[in-house]
Amino acid sequence: MLYASLSSGGSRTETTEGGKDDGMSSSFRRLVFLGPKFEPWLKDDPIMRKSYVKLSKAMRRACDRHERRDEVSYVDCLTMFCGKTAQVPGALLGGRAIPEDQYFHGDGLHLSEQGYAIWKEVVQEILEDAIMERK
Repeated sequence: MLYASLSSGGSRTETTEGGKDDGMSSSFRRLVFLGPKFEPWLKDDPIMRKSYVKLSKAMRRACDRHERRDEVSYVDCLTMFCGKTAQVPGALLGGRAIPEDQYFHGDGLHLSEQGYAIWKEVVQEILEDAIMERK
């Protein structure tokens, strides 16, 4: 989970990763929730892939129903790191969305610099939009 707080001037952002309570959660202006992502170790595990899809949908519903939903942005990351295979029919449930190794470290779980660069771009766009809304 990534908490993003906009300063009173609306031009500066502060972020903190993790689920720890650092006081930002009670005063945030925008909460960016990055959902689960397909990871290389899931390539041959259709049961876990389906579980990830269900988890992503449940997280989106929770964000949509949150009392401060106007301040919450849910980012569906399931196929974000799957390149062209993210768009093929059956990508989600048919196992056709294949995570690309370049976005992950050798452990098949943690993102590489390229992977984090994608997340950064997505989060930055959300925060910039939130700043513009405040002006």
